Amino acid sequence: LAELNMADYLKEIMEKDMSAYDVKREIEMHQRQKEQLEADIPNSIVIGPFWINCDTVRNFLVKKRRELAKAVLELLAKKLRTQTEEICDDFQVVSRKLFDRPNAIEDAAKMREYVKSLPVLCVDTTA
Repeated sequence: LAELNMADYLKEIMEKDMSAYDVKREIEMHQRQKEQLEADIPNSIVIGPFWINCDTVRNFLVKKRRELAKAVLELLAKKLRTQTEEICDDFQVVSRKLFDRPNAIEDAAKMREYVKSLPVLCVDTTA
């Protein structure tokens, strides 16, 4: 954990093309491990005549886990924002087509066929 390069780790997650649920589980894993570190590593320990302060190491590892969780969360937000923008763009195209007034009966027939194809188009867009 101490030697983990955050940029490489985030790049690896992006390359995996994980679903939002998988990324959420990854974030939860980091949060659980952060809490585990807080519980497992004491602030200090006494070994014979020596008093060893573990607070610096503990805080470093906890901070690293917290930053990893935050970075993965930001990555998820960016990914979901991009997907949402793409879906909105697709639906704006549909909206523009639906608000076009047909000039002839042929245009009205084309519009009717387009409207019939919308459920399939919506499923394709959101999938």
